[in-house]
Amino acid sequence: MNIYTPARVPQLQQVFNPTDLMPQQQQQQQQQQQQQQQQAPPEPAPTPKGPMAIEHEMLQEVFDSLAQRCEGATRNAQMHRKLDDVHRKLEHLYDALRDGTMISQTRRGLHQTSAGGAAYDYQAANSVAPPISSSTQALALST
Repeated sequence: MNIYTPARVPQLQQVFNPTDLMPQQQQQQQQQQQQQQQQAPPEPAPTPKGPMAIEHEMLQEVFDSLAQRCEGATRNAQMHRKLDDVHRKLEHLYDALRDGTMISQTRRGLHQTSAGGAAYDYQAANSVAPPISSSTQALALST
């Protein structure tokens, strides 16, 4: 009867490092890449945005106020991520308003929606939202 007895495994004296098995040229390339990443120049500062037109300031105040109220009411991490997305989309909206690239029908609908939101009449605000959100321009802002 032959009983298999494994040979004694010597104790490892140092921690295994996968780079020890890499050829020296690959190690040098990897080190160079790490150094380049560390020495990457800082991103340029964002360009300052122009002022919001006076007739659109109320839009920004109402929408930002509603977003802040939502942030204060949520404790859920998923909702915080959604609200971050809302803030990003609001910035796109504000940029379109600043640049004057938004069509008058969409602007008019936004003003009606913000008036409903400012008066806490969410039913009136929501009744204006579907035509706005289905417009081509609103779809471009949502990305």
